Amino acid sequence: MASFLLDLAKDEVQSFVNQVKNEAQFLCCFNSYVENFEQKKNILVAKHKDVKRKFQKGKGVYSFKFEAQQWESEADDIIHIDTKIKKKLFFGWCPNCWWKYRRGKELSEKTRHIEKLLERCNSDIVAGPANVLDIKHLCSQGFIRFESRESNFQDLLKALQDENCNMVGLKGMGGSGKTSMAKTVGHTLKESKLIDEFIFLVVSQPPDFKRIRGELAKRLDLNLDEVK
Repeated sequence: MASFLLDLAKDEVQSFVNQVKNEAQFLCCFNSYVENFEQKKNILVAKHKDVKRKFQKGKGVYSFKFEAQQWESEADDIIHIDTKIKKKLFFGWCPNCWWKYRRGKELSEKTRHIEKLLERCNSDIVAGPANVLDIKHLCSQGFIRFESRESNFQDLLKALQDENCNMVGLKGMGGSGKTSMAKTVGHTLKESKLIDEFIFLVVSQPPDFKRIRGELAKRLDLNLDEVK
């Protein structure tokens, strides 16, 4: 019985000692906690900038997920943590050791939070396709494949599949169905996996090449900020 009580007491003492060690490390290893936090925060800052850049680029093109907005808010809160500021406790007076202990423990928790944020920040977190009509729905529901147009339709399909063909033009009177045919051909090629994307743009006269380039960049998720 005495041996059992002694073993029990040893276990309790050991548990207490381990707990004290775990708590003491926040004070003894304070500088390490600060350094580790700053390193992780720098990585988070870079990720945060990427997310904000995608937000700016994707306006009007993507619908932003609530998860991404929540991620940005959480990351922003951590990024603004200043490890050099001492909190004033006990009416403006705070022992340095007590402050380091509290701060070290807080930074340890924040560092783990950063690691979780970095795990959550993957390629799918920011946005999905905007809730806009697919090219299938852009095709005129009134477009009818008349026999007289079928040869033109097939010629257009064939021309667009020719690797040596860089440009195809449709000529005809206004209201003859050129736009509807072009959209339908684009949809057909995309459905058959012959092309990855079909982009429909209205080109003014004279052409505004800056606007055209910007629209194409948005649709293709390209960054042309550095392109002159």
